[in-house]
Amino acid sequence: MLLCGNCGFLKKVARINHVWQKITLGAIVLGILIFLMPPLFGEGYLTLQLLQGTNPEQINQLIQFEFLKTNINTVLIFLAAVIFFKGLAVAATTGSGGIGGVFAPALFMGGVTGFIVAELLNKLPFVNVSVRNFSLAGMAGIMAGIMHAPLTAIFLVAEITGGFSLLIPLIVTASTCYLTTKYFEKDSIYAKELISKGEALTHHKDRNILILLKIEKVIETDCTSLKTTDSLRRIVELFRKYDRNLFPVLGKENDLLGMIMLNDVRDKMFDQELLDTTFVIDYYIQSPAVIDYYDSFERIMNIFDETKAWNLPVLKEGKFAGIISRSKLYSEYRKLMVQLSDE
Repeated sequence: MLLCGNCGFLKKVARINHVWQKITLGAIVLGILIFLMPPLFGEGYLTLQLLQGTNPEQINQLIQFEFLKTNINTVLIFLAAVIFFKGLAVAATTGSGGIGGVFAPALFMGGVTGFIVAELLNKLPFVNVSVRNFSLAGMAGIMAGIMHAPLTAIFLVAEITGGFSLLIPLIVTASTCYLTTKYFEKDSIYAKELISKGEALTHHKDRNILILLKIEKVIETDCTSLKTTDSLRRIVELFRKYDRNLFPVLGKENDLLGMIMLNDVRDKMFDQELLDTTFVIDYYIQSPAVIDYYDSFERIMNIFDETKAWNLPVLKEGKFAGIISRSKLYSEYRKLMVQLSDE
C-alpha cells in the first residue's frame, strides 16, 4: 500500500530511544519535505479543493519552483513525487512521536492519484474525462484499499462531496481496490498494527492465550545478581540462601554478561581451597538464549522449546530486567486456559 511504503523508515525512527533525537529527526525530515513540496503540509484538503475546482491548474500556486509550473507534464511529475513523499512524511511524523493519521492521508493520496490518471487519459485522442470525478473515485479507492472498508469509503466520499451521482463509479473503484489489496495484503492497516504488537485476538484459543499473557505476570525481577569479581564463597552463600539454581552475572551498567548455574559449581562448592581463590569469572557461562522484554509470547514459547531451558534471562532495551522460568510461564498459561474455557 502506498501509505505503508515507507514503514521501514518509520521503524528505524521509532527504534531511536532518545525522545529529543526522534523529534529533531522528524522535524528535519518534515521541514525539508514541506519546503520542497508545500502540498505535504497539513491534511492536504486545500490541495484536494484546488484539484476538484473548476480550474485545477490553480495547483501551480502550491508549487515552490517556477520551472515545475511550465506545463501540465511537469505538474504531473511533481504531484507523483508528492504522492510518494506523503508516505515518507506520515512515517516521519508517526515514527517521531506525532500523529500522521490514516484517513486524511488516504483521501489526499487518492485524490491526487485520481487527478493524475484523469489528466493522463485526457492526453489521449478523443478522450475527455472529468478530473473531479476521477479524483473522487481515487479517494474512495485508496481509502477502501488501506482501511479494508469499501462500504465506508463509498458512502463517506459520496456524503462529504455530495457526489451520489457517482455512486456506481465509486462502488466499482472501491471494490476493485479492496479486492486487489486483499489479495496481496490480508490485513488492514489497523489489524497489521495489532498483529505486529501481538494483540490481535483470533478464533484460535491457544493463540488468544499467548496474546493475553503479559510479561509482568511471569517475569521475576527480584533477582540477586553477581559480579565477575565475586568469589566462589559468595556463590555458595547465594545458593544456600535462595531457592534457585542460577543467578545472573551483570556488568557495571546492568548489562548481562552470563549466568552462574548450580550444576556448573556443584562439585566445587565443598572444596575449601577454591572458595576464596576462584571467582565468578571462572564459572559463568553464556545463556542459551535471551528474551527481549517486548517479544511476543508465541516467540517466547518457541525460544523455550528450542533451547529446552528452564530459565531464561530477559533484557529490556539491552539491560537485564529479570528471569522467566518455564514453570511460571506454563502456570500462567494454564490459568488463562481455565478462564477462557469457563467463559
